[in-house]
Amino acid sequence: MGWWKTLTGAEISQKIDQYAETLGAVLLGVHADMQAQQKQMTTLQQQSEEHAQRIEEHCRQLREHDERMHQLQEQLLSAMNRWQQVIQTEISQQLGDAESNLQAFASEHLNKAQEELLRQVLNDVRQYLQQNEVLISRLRRHCLFAYLFAMLVGVVVWMLK
Repeated sequence: MGWWKTLTGAEISQKIDQYAETLGAVLLGVHADMQAQQKQMTTLQQQSEEHAQRIEEHCRQLREHDERMHQLQEQLLSAMNRWQQVIQTEISQQLGDAESNLQAFASEHLNKAQEELLRQVLNDVRQYLQQNEVLISRLRRHCLFAYLFAMLVGVVVWMLK
């Protein structure tokens, strides 16, 4: 009880001023932190929107490539059928004109040529389709990673709120 008596109005006023200054500094620091977090949330939201737009663009490109691949497959099948018809027609004409002892020889060589040509066409088609599948696979991965990143950013933004 004795120390209460020694306190003066000036000392109390000084203690109140010190407390007010400390509290003001703390509040300014908290306010600055809140502003920084708000700015970071705004940036993350903008990035999330940009990523969502990129995802949409990648998905659109993926659909376009998929559509184009189907068109090319149809064109290749049509071309293969036409080639097969042309080859069959030529084989028939050559066999009709050849003598009976040359028919077996011509048939054997024409069949080999047809098989080789078909193998070459099929190999070309397979290579083309594999290249398109690799491209589509890459685009799908990009879409997936962009989607996952957008989700992660959304979760981070949600957690920061």
